[in-house]
Amino acid sequence: MYLLLPFLCVMVAAAHPNDLGVNPEELHSTLIANQLLLSQQTELLKEMVNAAQRNKGNCPEGASCPHPYTQVLDECFYLSPHKLTWEKARQHCQGMMGDLASPKHPYALKSFILNLLGTGDIVVFLGGQDENKNRHFKWLDGRVIANNYWYPGEPNNSGGSEFCVNLMNSLHPLLNDVSCTADHLFACQYYRPKAN
Repeated sequence: MYLLLPFLCVMVAAAHPNDLGVNPEELHSTLIANQLLLSQQTELLKEMVNAAQRNKGNCPEGASCPHPYTQVLDECFYLSPHKLTWEKARQHCQGMMGDLASPKHPYALKSFILNLLGTGDIVVFLGGQDENKNRHFKWLDGRVIANNYWYPGEPNNSGGSEFCVNLMNSLHPLLNDVSCTADHLFACQYYRPKAN
């Protein structure tokens, strides 16, 4: 709309140049300048549309996450400010139409958490557990937790009661086994409904 406004003003002035006290040569120069500007803006818009079409495949499908979840790569996470046991944290996440986080990209989740909380001693429950108590940890979605995500010497089942997974900002790699009955912050993950 703003692009057409100078053009309309020129048209009105051209219809009655003497009534407005406008020099017709100035009107002609203004008209030429507006046409050039419009042509440049049209080319820029075409370039932007072409770039958007080329990059369309780089955007995750269904890129939006419902509130209060936040998009992290192609996943949706929520970091609770409350501390709960692993089981209560899982119930809380399920009440938010999700579950405890089973990230495909744990380091991206760690970066998200650090951006929210900064530095300090941060311990966050994730959706991983040793359900059979045999030191074979899996994410809640059934994937085996890769060994390269565990801090050296972990999982170690210290004290004989560490069957849940947490992320610790001070560890690299980032995962540790921990007691499920301790109270920690927790990360929820929203799972988009599968298309039929």
